[in-house]
Amino acid sequence: MKRSSFILTSFCVVSLSFLMTACGGSSSNNNSGGTKSTPSVTTSSMPAGNVGIAYSATLEASGGTAPYKWSLKSGTLPTGISLSADGTVSGTPSAAGTAGPLVFEVTDANSDSANSGSLSLKVDSVVQVTTTTLPSGTQGTAYNVSLAATGGSGVYTWSLKSGSLPSGLSLNSSTGAITGTPTTANVFNGLVFQATDADTATGISAPLSMQVYNTTGCSSGAESNLGSQPYAFLIKGFGTTSTYLSPMTLMGSFTPDGNGGITGGEEDMNSPSGAQSALSIVPSSSSYSLGPDNNGCLILTTSAGTINLHFSVSTPNGSNAFTQGHIMLDNSSGTAARGSGILRLQDSSALATGLSGMYAFLFTGTDGGSGNFGVAGSFTAGGGNFTNLALDADDAGTLITNLTGGNGTYSSTDTYGRGTASFTATNGGYNYNLGTVYYVINSTEVLFASSDPLATNPICGGRAFATDSTLFTASYLQNNYVAHGTGLTAGDVPEVVLMTVSFDGVNTGSGSVTQDQGGTVRTWPANVNYSVDAGTGRIAFTGSFIAPVGYVVAGVDGISAVLVANDYPATATTLEVQQASSVPTAGTYSIGSDVDADYLTANQVGTFILSSASFSGTENVSNPVSPFLVENQYVSSSLSIATNGTGTFWGNPALSTGSVIYFINEGGGTNTHPAIISVTK
Repeated sequence: MKRSSFILTSFCVVSLSFLMTACGGSSSNNNSGGTKSTPSVTTSSMPAGNVGIAYSATLEASGGTAPYKWSLKSGTLPTGISLSADGTVSGTPSAAGTAGPLVFEVTDANSDSANSGSLSLKVDSVVQVTTTTLPSGTQGTAYNVSLAATGGSGVYTWSLKSGSLPSGLSLNSSTGAITGTPTTANVFNGLVFQATDADTATGISAPLSMQVYNTTGCSSGAESNLGSQPYAFLIKGFGTTSTYLSPMTLMGSFTPDGNGGITGGEEDMNSPSGAQSALSIVPSSSSYSLGPDNNGCLILTTSAGTINLHFSVSTPNGSNAFTQGHIMLDNSSGTAARGSGILRLQDSSALATGLSGMYAFLFTGTDGGSGNFGVAGSFTAGGGNFTNLALDADDAGTLITNLTGGNGTYSSTDTYGRGTASFTATNGGYNYNLGTVYYVINSTEVLFASSDPLATNPICGGRAFATDSTLFTASYLQNNYVAHGTGLTAGDVPEVVLMTVSFDGVNTGSGSVTQDQGGTVRTWPANVNYSVDAGTGRIAFTGSFIAPVGYVVAGVDGISAVLVANDYPATATTLEVQQASSVPTAGTYSIGSDVDADYLTANQVGTFILSSASFSGTENVSNPVSPFLVENQYVSSSLSIATNGTGTFWGNPALSTGSVIYFINEGGGTNTHPAIISVTK
């Protein structure tokens, strides 16, 4: 019995030892050689986190007797992060920075404890893609731009989250560089890029656009965007002669078919050679193209020949129709007429109605001696007759002042909204007679051009706007306004002006004028008194204003008045109301030369894409000297427009209404034939 008891006891000891060993107890709970094990912290560093992104890390220890209990012995964790007793450090950090030194304590089941070393927890700022615009590229030309981001770890992996890059371009995932040679001209929208940092935090760009231009010729591929409604245009310019004393106007209407064809239209031209009236456009030999960049070409053929034009259109309206744009005569040979003007979508429902109601008008042009001309006034149209005609005119310093009581007649309109009209006024020794052609745009706007011989009247053209006699009070002018104008001083020296003015709605106003006279730029303050005639809407200005006379417009197209000067330059312009904030918004804009003062003024037309502080785009330029026509010229630069609408565009003086920017195409003081360029959304 003693032997059996000994054997059993020995077996139990061995068995318990085996079980303890099998459970791994000797590594953490047993003493080896009689020495007790204590815990130690094995975590020596903590992973970084990102603001606004869930964070989780687990502290680790060895030795001692499990389970462990953790606590923060010293230091403060980042806001939004907490420590659980099981050693989990988690939460969503709300601010960037580095927390530390942090000392964590671990306590085992036997109440033995140990401290970590001095640790830190870095929280990186939010990853943000800072690239907000992509520069345009040119088909067949190498392209290289790098995306940029801030925040996170500072090391990013780039990817294209949505959209497709132009054929020939690729994105480097390590550097964010977009490189290659684009093979297709188009506008590529909806490009969204993602930057992922080393801690998997991501930043996503806003949808970006990239425009790839063709190198020569006309943009095409988006002809359907022009629709199939008629468009009217008015171009003022000059024919090429040895003396450049050949003013001309070209006005008309054409109807696109949405596929590059022209279904019909007509033109009216006037020049020293005489007027050519109601020339039918020949559809079989007329056409147009329009690219996705909103630039296009137009070929119009009549019995008088073929003309080639470049045009651009701005942002579509709510019905996805382009309502306005700029247009320019091509002069690739150097022997053709040169000029620029406006393009307007016609309201088909208004074409048959013709003229009706009261209008204010402004016509500008050039006389037979190359003097600048401007006339502004108002009239009432009804039943084929004009009544209550009032006007002021300036023909290179020869004035017709405050002429009232005039009349005239006008015809009904044809299919394209075209009609003829004549004005007559005799008062106080003044006699004024003018024959014109007109094209209806809509119920509130009409294009006019003179049809008289140059020997009889200056060749001129312009617009008439619906107005309202109930607004013929000083209180109507109670806002901030922008004005721009063109004149011509003696010796064939063009003069362009920009003006900002604020009226008090009673009788005074103040602002500033910037003038560029043949490349010399100067600015002066403007202080003015004014009064409004209740019958004609005539505004009389006194003081240092841009012009002494104006006529009230009922806010058509943002225009509040038309203005005409009384000096040799015969500066004429419109007064346009400024929006509450005149900083232009991002988007696609049509650009074009406003009015040519003489033949030597360069013309341009194109489209620009504006961001908050820069623009880029393409333009077509008609020059008086070689190269006579430059197509698809890529340009980019900065703009700076304050909330009051003043600033610079392309490094030149500029004013903004909020939807239209006007800047002087000065060229750093070297352009002796400057022009006003309008940038229209």
